Amino acid sequence: MRILIVGAGQVGYFLSERLSFEGHEVTLLDRSDDNLRRAEDRLNVLGIAGNGASAE
Repeated sequence: MRILIVGAGQVGYFLSERLSFEGHEVTLLDRSDDNLRRAEDRLNVLGIAGNGASAE
């Protein structure tokens, strides 16, 4: 299953870790490049920099 998680903080990271471990295709959306880099380096996820509250 493809899953989009908005926010790569503690909760978003935990969900990404769990779901990617279960074999799901996880994409993380966050404004923080540092949070995304940490998740991409440690987990099998795709990180996208952006604002999840904005339509643009």
